[in-house]
Amino acid sequence: MPRSPSTGRAGNFPPKSDTNRGHRLYQHTNNLYVAMDEDQLDVINGDDEGQNGHGSVNGVGRRRKDLDVDDNGVTHRVVIDRGCYSMSEFHDQHGYQRKDKVSPREFVQRKLKRCRCGVDQFLGLIVYIFPAFDWLRQYNLRNNAVGDLMAGITVGIVNIPQSMAFALLAVLHPVYGLYTAFFAPLAFFFMGSSRHTSVGTFGVISILCGDAIEKILAERYPPTDLPSTIEPITTISPSSPYPTTPTSMINATTPAPCGPICDERIQLHTTLCLMVGLIQIFMAICRLGFVTTYLAQPLVRAFTTGAACHVITSQVAPLFGLVLPRYAGPLSLIYTWRDIFINIPKTNVATLLFGVLTFLILAPGKYLSERYKKQLKIPIPWELFVVIITILISYLVNVGDKYGVDIIGDVPTGFPKPTVPSLPSGVRVSDLIGDAISIAIVGFAVSVSLAKIFASKNDYEIDANQELLGYGASNATSSFFLCFVSASALARVALIDGAGGKTQVSMLISSIILMFVLLFIGPLFEPLPKSVLAAIIIYALRRIAFQITEIRGLFKTSKVDCSIFVVTFLSVFILGVDLGLGVGVVYGLFTVIARTQLPNYSEQGHLVDTELYRDVKTYKSVKVKPGMVIFKMQTSLYYANAQQFRQRVLRATGINPVIRLAEIRKAQAAMEKNTDEKMESSMAMKEMDLSKDELHSILIDCSHFGFIDITGVNTLLALVRDYGRIGVETVFCSCADSVMQSIKVIGALNEECDIFYPSIHDAVLSLPRKQALEADENTTDNKDYENSRNEATRL
Repeated sequence: MPRSPSTGRAGNFPPKSDTNRGHRLYQHTNNLYVAMDEDQLDVINGDDEGQNGHGSVNGVGRRRKDLDVDDNGVTHRVVIDRGCYSMSEFHDQHGYQRKDKVSPREFVQRKLKRCRCGVDQFLGLIVYIFPAFDWLRQYNLRNNAVGDLMAGITVGIVNIPQSMAFALLAVLHPVYGLYTAFFAPLAFFFMGSSRHTSVGTFGVISILCGDAIEKILAERYPPTDLPSTIEPITTISPSSPYPTTPTSMINATTPAPCGPICDERIQLHTTLCLMVGLIQIFMAICRLGFVTTYLAQPLVRAFTTGAACHVITSQVAPLFGLVLPRYAGPLSLIYTWRDIFINIPKTNVATLLFGVLTFLILAPGKYLSERYKKQLKIPIPWELFVVIITILISYLVNVGDKYGVDIIGDVPTGFPKPTVPSLPSGVRVSDLIGDAISIAIVGFAVSVSLAKIFASKNDYEIDANQELLGYGASNATSSFFLCFVSASALARVALIDGAGGKTQVSMLISSIILMFVLLFIGPLFEPLPKSVLAAIIIYALRRIAFQITEIRGLFKTSKVDCSIFVVTFLSVFILGVDLGLGVGVVYGLFTVIARTQLPNYSEQGHLVDTELYRDVKTYKSVKVKPGMVIFKMQTSLYYANAQQFRQRVLRATGINPVIRLAEIRKAQAAMEKNTDEKMESSMAMKEMDLSKDELHSILIDCSHFGFIDITGVNTLLALVRDYGRIGVETVFCSCADSVMQSIKVIGALNEECDIFYPSIHDAVLSLPRKQALEADENTTDNKDYENSRNEATRL
């Protein structure tokens, strides 16, 4: 399409002589010169150097001078000298190469060619699955050994009471927490990529598992048969490999014998652990580590806050020495607090005193450790001190027999016999699969979030899929040793980092500490009151529970994120941990859909003294181009927002092209009816093209279109067609190549289609010239048509 040259001039930049197809468009600004020519692009920093012509690299000259500030406070100038392009011209000028589409057959063939079998490939696969074989060869004893040793010993000591306490959340005997804390890290040591993760018991996962198992047991046994706590392990039944408790050893706090119910409970826990591990391994094979991206940070924090409320509530009864029924499902938290207030007069004072003593030691101890942590080379294990002190008091006073304090009781030594997990008769895999999927995703999401935080802090990267494989292998293998589902806990991970841990060796040392406990000193924990463990749990979760205070900050920064936090927290608090998580995820995805369906729309205007275009409501110096509407939507265009997008364009232009076309045709029909028969039909056609508005162009900024579907393409092309019928041209600016190709392919447009422009400024400068040329051509055609008609009339 031919172009006439422009002789506009800006500042001291003289216009170059016009070449074959080049033209010059200079826009003068106080601090910016925009000169467009199809032959050259110069970017010049500075005032005077723009005229000196110093230096040029690959056709782009970059010049600098001292930062002299002008009257407007601007320290640099930018000079651009290039041509105004449509996308077809831009492609021709710069040698655009479209990516070839690969057929499914070619894609498979390329993948097969990359597959190689050999010793090197096999060893590479082994190292990929077991990263420990790689980093152990490079382990630096001098720099890492001391830190890993101290961190492992510290975490191992803290893990003893913590794992026993979290086992109670799963409604299991505390010894199962020690089993989980020992066996779970072993597989992750070889297969995980995080250096600071501490796999083991985790409060939120424990309560999720406990709720899932108790829900099944509640359907199999009357509520009066379900013990509120797990009794001491004393014997192993000949008919079952699972530890049981004879009725003669039942504690007074247990309403009914526990033997067969405890057997089924641990069977269900080990099977659930195996299922979670297999699900995580399957997700790792399918490269589904990205699923955690759908768990927004406000959602995870709200979920952990709500779960912490459930955990703390579950420990109030043992803290006061109360025997209460365990509820599961919606409103369980409310029912539990109702029972707590009703039974508060039945509090066992001795039990409560042990809990109060625990708080009195932990609160000042943790405060001092936090205040003087820089001076302390090794964190002080206050939890272990509490356990030792309370064990000594309990043993010397014999509080279990004299005052009815609920204690741990018998703790067996040694390791459990490996046992294949199996379900009790009458229980199907389908009864656990839903809970297993949710626990697998939540456990991985929380764990990998912690891993990413500390990996970023210590300057290394983790592989989310490798982490998923490590967690899956950890749960699957530990399920054969009477363990329940494991995950990473914030307190232990922070402790490893604070104690100077460098690699996964610290986790291995922590397991060795627990092995020593299981083999030799386990019976020493028998006099430990359960209220002490309850107090340790409550104190450890206090900060997570206080995350509820983040609502104020979220409300100020993002109303949507605040709503996600509130909805998720209330759902978990009222409906339960499992249903609440589901509601939170669904609502989080709904907000994403709502944001794309109801995005920000704006009409763009020219920012004076620049080539930039911004929202007309944002800047005072923005000027609207007469006869043009520049429209922008800040999201991708697809079926969910296509109709809304069309309505917003109609609102921005103030013209509905369908209605206007009907009005024009109606006026045309009336005019043809009332005019003389000799009136030229071309005059009627000319009248139909005329609009009573000044609008002649619509520019749609597609820079925020990450993708577009068939509905979006049809919406755009419908706008082009409808507005074109009333003489208004619609073009698309700043389209990504993939979006532009989608529009062309779906709309069956040819490659020379002239409705795409590389920028808004190109379209703004080119469209008036293009329309002027078309008007000249139409005028010439009309004159030729009239002359031919006159000649025919004379003949």
